[in-house]
Amino acid sequence: MFATFALISSSCTTVNVAGKASPEYVGVDPRAEAILKKYLSLSIENNIHFSNKVTIGFKHINRGSVVGQCSWNPSFREIDIDINYWNYSTYTSKMSLLFHELSHCYCKRRHDHGNNPGHFEDGCPTSLMCPTTIEDDCMRAHYDEYSKELFDRCQPW
Repeated sequence: MFATFALISSSCTTVNVAGKASPEYVGVDPRAEAILKKYLSLSIENNIHFSNKVTIGFKHINRGSVVGQCSWNPSFREIDIDINYWNYSTYTSKMSLLFHELSHCYCKRRHDHGNNPGHFEDGCPTSLMCPTTIEDDCMRAHYDEYSKELFDRCQPW
């Protein structure tokens, strides 16, 4: 089974693909390392431990407004980040995108809107796993909530 989860800036969809039989990248691109370390530290704080490693790289995704995707088969999990999105994004946007994709790959999380009603009083989504990118203001205002919620339904890989 091959699966790809894609984060799109206006909407998001889950797509099954038969494309990646093996990873394109070796390890983690240095541009993503600091955010990955932060994510793994949060996982430990939430008593979640992973046995495997995800590879992360950058490329032109060229799938409409898709800016990130997690692909996997039984032997690997890999994240593609759109290089144009990354180059023009704030650190906060990069972190929310990578946390979202890491939760697909490491936790087998699917898109959802979190707890009912799916948004905080200020209109921000209650989950980073919502199918659209998170505004920087929301990430800053609800970082603590998002950092816990990411691991609530985690199935560690």
